[in-house]
Formats: sequence, C-alpha cells, structure tokens
Amino acid sequence: MRLARFVIAIAILTGACTSDTPTPSTTTQPATTTSTVAPSTSPCVAGDIPFETEGTVALFGEADGDAGVIGGVRWAGYGECERLVIDLLTTDGSPGSLVGEGAAVFVSAHILRVEFPDAVIDTAVGQFSTAGMATTGYVVHDSDGGFFIDIHLGQPADVRVFDLDAPARVVVDLLPRSGELDTDSAPLTGAGVVVATWTNESPRAIAGYATTSEVVVGSGDAFTTIAVASFPGSWGSFTATVPEGVAVDIATPDGEGVTLP
Repeated sequence: MRLARFVIAIAILTGACTSDTPTPSTTTQPATTTSTVAPSTSPCVAGDIPFETEGTVALFGEADGDAGVIGGVRWAGYGECERLVIDLLTTDGSPGSLVGEGAAVFVSAHILRVEFPDAVIDTAVGQFSTAGMATTGYVVHDSDGGFFIDIHLGQPADVRVFDLDAPARVVVDLLPRSGELDTDSAPLTGAGVVVATWTNESPRAIAGYATTSEVVVGSGDAFTTIAVASFPGSWGSFTATVPEGVAVDIATPDGEGVTLP
C-alpha cells in the first residue's frame, strides 16, 4: 500500500474522532501533532491503570482486531504528564474498530517498544518527534514482517499503555520520574542508522534499525554486510554480532552511521 493513500484516510479519521486531542499527522518527519493542556484536565494520570518503570508494561488488544495500518501519532502535554495516541486504520484506509493483540515493553531504560499485532502490515508514519519526554519515535518493520514503534525517552519515566476501541487507538501515558538516564547506554543515532541495544559480552550482540536495505558492520579492514528488514516509508530492523574490545562502525552503504565504542 502506498503512503499517499493515507492522506484521505487521515481526513476520514479526523472526522470520526470526537476527542479534544490533536488530529493525526500525515507527514513522516515530524509525524505528530502537538498541544499543551492545563494540568487540571490531565487524562494521562486519570483512572486506575498502573504505571510501570521496567520490563513488560502492558499486553493490550483483542484477538479479533481489524487494525492493519499505523495511521498517525498524536502528542499532548498536560504539565504533570504527557500522552501519545497512535491511531490505527484498516487496510482499506478507514478507521479501525479493534486494535488486535499487542504488547509494550521497556527494551532499556531509554526505549519503550510498542509491538503491534501481526495484522498490522503497513504504516503511514516513519518517524516522529515531540516536545516532551518521548523525544523521538521510530516506526520499525521487523524481520518477521510485523511493526513496532520504539519511543526514545529523554528522561526517566513511568509509563502505562492501553488500547481504545472505535476508533482503534493505542495510548501511551508518561509520567516523569526523578533521576537521570545513564548516557553510556543511550541509543546511538546517526544518519539513517540507530543502534538501539547492545551487550558487552563477547561476542557483542547489537540490535538496531536503518532506512536502507543493508548496513555495513565492522572494524579496521574487516567489514560485513547485514540485511535490513526494510519497508518503504519506515525503518527496518537488523541484528549483528561483533567482537568485544574494539570499536565497531555500523553504517549505511554510503558510509553514514555510528560507532559503538
């Protein structure tokens, strides 16, 4: 499905929503709409759904969901907290009714990953940024054919995630937590390449995503080419193992990328 089709889809979604939250964006970078609301109207701390600080945050959705496309991402700040709303469409571009089964998990203190149901097979969003704790989001096509969104955090946060029906949405609420994130384990971001996580044992396992169909990984004169699960308009995941004790370059074929110390 070509991304251009979703200009119409987003217009339909806007007309279907009655919420006061911003309407979804149709652009790839940035792909969020932004608003700031008085703290007295903070839905991101209302209700009894608990906030989590690590591990699995939520299992959400239902087995018979009809969502097939990530249609847009909206952000709103409420002073004491903030909210991301991920709008989901059916494969024909109309608003979805049910999300389907997904999960949200901290893959590190820096990254919250929202994993979408297998039925989600396309996206109208590739990347987005916000003015809040959720600094950047990457929509990633995984090697199994599915999609996830990695939300990169700029500070420690308590998080809760849940789904809403008719129209289908995934809601991410963030509440600031005291302290600072460890800069040594922060994701490495470069032009077209992100290394999200890595281990320090030998051999070192790295995982990330890129905007190209392959990345070049290595050190000195020893380099190898790694396939990327590329998809038009989004990032694609990759994994690799590298030696311990040497700096390793991870780059796109044109040489732009990052160095893992």
